[in-house]
Amino acid sequence: MRRSELAAIRFEHLQFHAQGITIKLPRSKTDQEGQQGRGVEIARGSQPENTPLSECTCPVRALDQWLRQTGIESGPVFRKVNRGENVQKAAFNPTSMAWILKRALGRAGVRDLNRYGAHSLRAGSATRAFDNGVPEFKIRQQTGHKTSRMLEKYIGSEQKARQEAASSLGL
Repeated sequence: MRRSELAAIRFEHLQFHAQGITIKLPRSKTDQEGQQGRGVEIARGSQPENTPLSECTCPVRALDQWLRQTGIESGPVFRKVNRGENVQKAAFNPTSMAWILKRALGRAGVRDLNRYGAHSLRAGSATRAFDNGVPEFKIRQQTGHKTSRMLEKYIGSEQKARQEAASSLGL
């Protein structure tokens, strides 16, 4: 999702089910007036259910844990957290996404943080799905891209970068 869409998610937009979560976005960049809205499916991760939360990569379990720990039952899902680590009532600012991402990447040991921004999540997700053989129309359903041409900008630039890196291996 776009960072503005993430910041706008409200508890009322979430529908948990056996396969994961459906998030009903009332508006998006391609539907700014909210005429249609868009459903985004978040699938459960493939890790066993008994995987410790500290090692878990399942977005459904992570969101469920966040909601339980914060006691959020209405309003914005992703909220500001002050320096004392107290969760506020207001939604987090979408421009904070890059800082949050870089902080998490730094904790994970990634060195060149300047290569990453908020848009990296969206582009990387589309590229990884394409690399894993997901049909383009399904990727567009997930990302909300209206045309293949726009999606190709994501996938094409990422693949080109990998090709350039691979050509430097001297094989």
